[in-house]
Amino acid sequence: MNRHVLIRFITALTLLIGISGGYLWWNARLQKITDSTIALTQQISDARIKLSRTESEHAEINRLTNDEATIYSHLVADSSVVSFLSTLEKSGTVFGAQVLIASVSLESNTKRPMLGISVKVTGSFNAVMRAVGVIENAPYYVTVNALTVKNKISSNKKKSYWTATFKLNAGFIHSVKSTTT
Repeated sequence: MNRHVLIRFITALTLLIGISGGYLWWNARLQKITDSTIALTQQISDARIKLSRTESEHAEINRLTNDEATIYSHLVADSSVVSFLSTLEKSGTVFGAQVLIASVSLESNTKRPMLGISVKVTGSFNAVMRAVGVIENAPYYVTVNALTVKNKISSNKKKSYWTATFKLNAGFIHSVKSTTT
């Protein structure tokens, strides 16, 4: 072989090896960057899913907090017992009935804390029944138990009046719990 041809062959072989090595190095580097990009894309996707779950959980917590506040608004809190009893006593005056609270106790034989309230309503039959209806349909968790309605005639027998006595159980909470987000 000719020296000239040999030099060209070695030069071409060296260039081929150099270019092939550079190509393999570049391909490995590109694969590493591609793998890193895929991993970062997956992490971003996972983070978005977690963020979406977190947002939906926050929305659920807010909804439950609102529901909790609605439920608590139908219960008598220990700080509002006096105003609740005052509202009960005033409920019959619109109809001409007199509502008296005979006793108040904390019921311990129930699943939930309840206030046991003994109530006496006096007036005309219509006024008594309307007052009992207003009490029974108050915007609180209440139940009327053992309702007794009696007609009484005054001592001079000129006027009769009605008396309703019953036990009222009202939902009770010791303190309002609050959940903040």
